[in-house]
Amino acid sequence: MKSIFLMLSLMLPVTLLSSSASLAQSEDAATFSYDLMSLKVQAKALKSKLPEKVDDMTTMVDVKFEPTELTQWYVVDLSKLPVGKMFGQREVEQEAQQEMQQKVCSNPRSARLVNQGYRYTYHYADKEGASLADFTITTCP
Repeated sequence: MKSIFLMLSLMLPVTLLSSSASLAQSEDAATFSYDLMSLKVQAKALKSKLPEKVDDMTTMVDVKFEPTELTQWYVVDLSKLPVGKMFGQREVEQEAQQEMQQKVCSNPRSARLVNQGYRYTYHYADKEGASLADFTITTCP
């Protein structure tokens, strides 16, 4: 009889730990689902307003929500570059990627999504349709 109580007392902490881990995973899954649903609603609302100017040079022209990825398309008016400031494709891509990485990863909800496997993809083109930058954010520090 004593051994049954001993065995049960040893199993209880393991069961509680296992239950706590399951609960945490369940909460993570619920939070992830909620974050995705919020993002889907935001993307739909944003899409209805497009095209939308982001700044003097940049216009968002499309957005697409998918369960594993949010993709955004931008058009950049290179004629609005400050006089004497010229960028090659590599510089445009690096600058855009750094800016978007900072925006995505500084937002707790989007950073949480990225750290759970969600992707943010960006496409930038000039007014003639030539690609300036294409990148995907898959990690947040």
